[in-house]
Amino acid sequence: MTESNVHKWPACSTRARSPQGDVGGEVHTPLADRDRYSLEQSVGHLLSSMSRVYERQLDMQLRRVLLNRLEFKVLAAIGLDGCATPSGIADLLAVEKAAISRALRSLEKAGLTRIGSTERDQRLRVISLTPLGSERLVQAIDIAVGTQRRIFRELNATEFAHLGELLSKLRFAHLHKP
Repeated sequence: MTESNVHKWPACSTRARSPQGDVGGEVHTPLADRDRYSLEQSVGHLLSSMSRVYERQLDMQLRRVLLNRLEFKVLAAIGLDGCATPSGIADLLAVEKAAISRALRSLEKAGLTRIGSTERDQRLRVISLTPLGSERLVQAIDIAVGTQRRIFRELNATEFAHLGELLSKLRFAHLHKP
């Protein structure tokens, strides 16, 4: 944020209360007489806050198709991005492999994925969507798109596209650090 965009908070002071509830003198924090960091305007806080809003809404909506957010992302990684191995899915989603394995077991149990192996290497686990998994993915994508529209309706199409470009740039930079 530029200096002109940063909100300057007044010195932080509160009235101290004794254990009996009496109001005593003012108590100053170490930053009381300095420009303050604004959590409310911090980019990190704003990203985190909006992420939680989106994730809560998406989780609620995905329940309609009996999926959670990670299961949806795993289905999308397989069906849209062509990931066929647990490690490939984990890398794409930047999620620990153990969490991916749990999600894959749940999806297989629900009949949405199947796990096989290749002819060349029987040890290699290859994951694919079942017809039911493909159908469920289409339903979940519709839910995700609708949730995005509701959450980001304050942005016009150009702003939304620009936000996506900026977030993609940051994600790429941090996932592909040397």
